[in-house]
Amino acid sequence: MKKVGLLISTLNSGGAERVVSRLSNLLSSNYEIYIILFEDTYICYEYSGQLINLNAKSKGSFMNKAYNFIKRTIKMKDIKKKLDLDVVISFLDTPNIINILSKNKKCKTLVSIRNYSDAEKKVSIINRITNYVIGNLYNKADRIIPVSRV
Repeated sequence: MKKVGLLISTLNSGGAERVVSRLSNLLSSNYEIYIILFEDTYICYEYSGQLINLNAKSKGSFMNKAYNFIKRTIKMKDIKKKLDLDVVISFLDTPNIINILSKNKKCKTLVSIRNYSDAEKKVSIINRITNYVIGNLYNKADRIIPVSRV
C-alpha cells in the first residue's frame, strides 16, 4: 500500500485544513495516510490516518521563527525517510516550502497553491521576499496543484 503524507501547519478552521480532512478520509481506504502538522493544539476537523506532530510552533521573535523553520525542515526530511513515504502533498506557503526543501529521491513532492500571490506582492517587503523565494522553489516540486486554472 502506498504511503501518502499530507503536510499542513494545523487542522484548525480554514479551507485548506478542511481539504486535508476530506482528502485523508477519501484516500484512507486505498492508501496509508499520515497527516503531518506543525502543531496540533486545536483540531477542528475529523481525519483518517496517523497524525504526526512536528511540535514546532512559529511564534515569538524572528530568530525563534527561523529556528522553527529549520527544525521543521529537518524533522520533515527525517519523517520522509523513516516512514518511507511515497508522496507528500503540502498545503499553504510555509508547508509547501518545507516540503520542497525536505525533498528526497524516493518521495514525490506535490505542492498545493491555494492563494493568489500577485495580490500580495505590493503589500510589504516580506511578501515580496516570500514571493521571490516561492517562485524559485516551486519549480523544484514534482507537481504543482492549483485550485483552478488561471
